[in-house]
Amino acid sequence: MRAVLLVRPSHRAAAAAALAAALWVVALRPGAADGQTGGWFSGDLREARLTAMELEALADAAWAAAAGRALPELPERIRRDAEQRIVFVSVSDGQSAARVAMGAGKGFSAALASAAAAVRRRMPAESRPAWVKLDVVSQARRFDPVGGDESLRLDRSLWGLALDREAQAAFLPEELVAKAVIDNKGAACPEALTACLERSQAAKHPAQWAEDALKRAGWRFSTSAVFTDGRKLTHLYRGNPQFVELSAESLLTAARNAGEYLIRSVAKDGKFAYSYYPKSGKEAQSYNMLRHAGTVWAMLQLYKTTLTPELRRAAERAIGYLLGSVKPAPGDARAAVVVEAGEVKLGGNALALLALAEHAELTGDRRHLGVMRQLARWMIGVQAAGGRFAVHKMSYPAGEPHLLVSAYYPGEAIFALARLYGIDPQEEYLDAAEKNALFLINTRDGRVLPGKLPHDHWLCYGLDELYRRRKKPVFLEHVDRISRAIVQAQVRDGAPHPDWYGCFLGRPRSSWATTRTEALCAAWRLARDFGKPLQPEMLAQAVRAGTRFSLRTQFVPPSAMYVQDPPRCLGGFRESLTNYEVRIDYVQHSIAAILGCLAVVQAAPPNGPGRPAPR
Repeated sequence: MRAVLLVRPSHRAAAAAALAAALWVVALRPGAADGQTGGWFSGDLREARLTAMELEALADAAWAAAAGRALPELPERIRRDAEQRIVFVSVSDGQSAARVAMGAGKGFSAALASAAAAVRRRMPAESRPAWVKLDVVSQARRFDPVGGDESLRLDRSLWGLALDREAQAAFLPEELVAKAVIDNKGAACPEALTACLERSQAAKHPAQWAEDALKRAGWRFSTSAVFTDGRKLTHLYRGNPQFVELSAESLLTAARNAGEYLIRSVAKDGKFAYSYYPKSGKEAQSYNMLRHAGTVWAMLQLYKTTLTPELRRAAERAIGYLLGSVKPAPGDARAAVVVEAGEVKLGGNALALLALAEHAELTGDRRHLGVMRQLARWMIGVQAAGGRFAVHKMSYPAGEPHLLVSAYYPGEAIFALARLYGIDPQEEYLDAAEKNALFLINTRDGRVLPGKLPHDHWLCYGLDELYRRRKKPVFLEHVDRISRAIVQAQVRDGAPHPDWYGCFLGRPRSSWATTRTEALCAAWRLARDFGKPLQPEMLAQAVRAGTRFSLRTQFVPPSAMYVQDPPRCLGGFRESLTNYEVRIDYVQHSIAAILGCLAVVQAAPPNGPGRPAPR
């Protein structure tokens, strides 16, 4: 049998010269011109059980094949294996989407040799591998039918899809997600499959061919996967690193990479690429100035740690764009509001104030102090006598209040006012922050059961800052209440999937994890500095678990190698383990959580007590 690769050309003109196609879907066709043996998915495939070292040896061999070198000697058990096996080798130059070659044969060695030969034949002479991933098919199950309106009952991020023997096209789980061959409801998408096969020489009418193929029975398969960049081998689960190291070095690297993503996302005028879709390579047309401001604050937090000049310059461009949205407040020329699309948000004012205050503290530059005072004046002006902020959102310029009551805007306001006090010590800022904090603690949250308590990370930030100015025990006690509720909602023992460990409320989403981790980091800082009633080790364990989970949603080479433009998304944080959208606030909260976890890790003694095993 001879491996024939069906090629889909890349849509990126810059990458086209380097790699002729973004995706190889492999079809096995009769013939023995290359002297290879092979086959298709069938009941003859037995479960492949390899040790970690054997998988790594095969991955090393795959790298050597992609680099055009002689294959290294494989372990004896692999050499002696004679069962029918299927492997996939994915190769990317780091600039464009991976080419995926499948090999089949009697034994792992033969299957790998088949895939290696396909890689060598198709790799352009000038191309050099940067990333190589080996997938060994471990299980395969037949199911009927592939097409139709019913779901395939297929978790597209964990199972690959192989069409029948006549169609002979197979997709890794990462391809199903990145190419949308299977949608998020588990249904097959003939249009996407057709797009992948449109350049195929195997079908004269690929559209009809793909539609017919999806109506027939197929196979779903799982793999064991190892990634290598030629220096380090990484075991994968769902396309992400299986084990996430939480050293100071690894956390700083993740944070720096996230910062690089944001630097690339800031245009010359200071506007962010607000939301990016790696599957299509498109950016969203929508925008959110509140999240713009919060992202600037996170960039400045990171700059405080790394002192990266490009990060500061990008943040300052973004500040310039933010200031362009600041307008005089309706009815009070001495106050100011952040306006976007004819609306003003309490949270928008608060996060703009927070970003400007952070910049002033870091740089000593007080040029924006007047604007900060005006933003604060409007916030204080809409505060009712009992401490409640009476306006969370209003129209501009009419100033008509909306009915919206945000769970997070008040905490953002408390935090911003307390931070402003640090560079402009006027008691009215702390007075306003304290009055609203007491309102939230005693009225909004006072009789709320722990299971219903808002997981308010911004309030935890605000109370952390406020307690350091005004040491009222009720502030510590309420952060303790919130942090305990968050810890109880964390998925740890009994996680349905190993990569869900550390997420919250059974939702493996990045922002759900990072915002709650931020709250726990604020609680940990208070516990570290002031002690009871907070429990630092309980909090530290939860912070580590939350950070381990969220790092699995960061685009790194293994997870980026199947999208259209890998360099564009590297370092960004996607919406979830299976939703590839990257939005600036996902990156913002991830940076803040990582920096909080960095402090936890740096404070812990080596091999200290209570550390959970890596998950």
